[in-house]
Amino acid sequence: MNQDQKRELQRLSELSADEIGDNENSVKYNFIIPFLESFGYNKRLDFEHSAKGNRIDILIDKVSDYCILIEAKSYGKNLDDYIPQLKRYCDEKRPILAIISNGEEIRFYSPFWRKPDFTETLIYSITRHNLSGDPAVERIQAVLEKKFLEDGSIVEHIENREREISNITKHLQSVEGYYQEKISTLEASVRSLEDQIKTLQSQIDSQKGQVSDFKREADQKIEEFKKEHLFFIPQPKQGFPIEPPEPKPPSGGRLLGRKGHEQFMDYLFPVIRLIRSGVKHTDAFHKIAKKLDVTYQTANAQCTVRLGNISTEKFVELIRTNRIKSFLKDKFPEKASLIEKEL
Repeated sequence: MNQDQKRELQRLSELSADEIGDNENSVKYNFIIPFLESFGYNKRLDFEHSAKGNRIDILIDKVSDYCILIEAKSYGKNLDDYIPQLKRYCDEKRPILAIISNGEEIRFYSPFWRKPDFTETLIYSITRHNLSGDPAVERIQAVLEKKFLEDGSIVEHIENREREISNITKHLQSVEGYYQEKISTLEASVRSLEDQIKTLQSQIDSQKGQVSDFKREADQKIEEFKKEHLFFIPQPKQGFPIEPPEPKPPSGGRLLGRKGHEQFMDYLFPVIRLIRSGVKHTDAFHKIAKKLDVTYQTANAQCTVRLGNISTEKFVELIRTNRIKSFLKDKFPEKASLIEKEL
């Protein structure tokens, strides 16, 4: 494939929907025919095509003993809906290769590949945008290039692709089987553990009931004993409860862990907003610590240690790279709406 052909494929890959058009004829003339010409075909010499579109759109049958059948569909249409029609045409013309495209997706089928269902004969499915990349073009070239159709090597190339797909399928089935076995084993283990949990929960509930029964029995016995022996235990005098004394701060320091401070609303969100506004993280921690009357270490720990023991550097990086919101949502899914609202 020469550079002019590659440039044409690049041009086709960059076409807009408006440039291609939305009906079958537009897709055929604005995309499929230039696409075929990029692989060496001459529309005046190498193939015939239907003008009305009510029969096979394009048939390349003048190059060798093998023919290639191409169907065009309106832009963006679901190609799955037209596979039965493509199969009927293949049964009639017996092409070595069948192509169908809606201007966005291009599918290549190998009709002679012995498969129980025609859909399983798919050997390539690419998007138009893939035409800008060499790997995709090279693969298509092997099964579509005019010179390979002329010398008959297209058959070998298609068979090689069929074997490649078979090997890939076997490998995927092997991988799927391996992991399915692991999954099945773990699922069985989970079910066994769930059964054990149910049994243990039943035992727990039963023993909790026994505990309640013993407590009631003990209370009853004690009351009967006190009444029998005229035993009286004085009750504490009723009055206003005495408040426990305020804990004193350590010598020379401030009270730590003061009640009423909430991790998200009092520490995390204010610190994040300050750092986002350009305040240095050390100044942000000092400012919040002073506001809440706690130490710098307490403010820092609320934003690092209590987030899974992350480092201060990691915390600041999450804020600077705008990943802090998703990080907090993953860590605290139950607070997702609050996080979204505040950040």
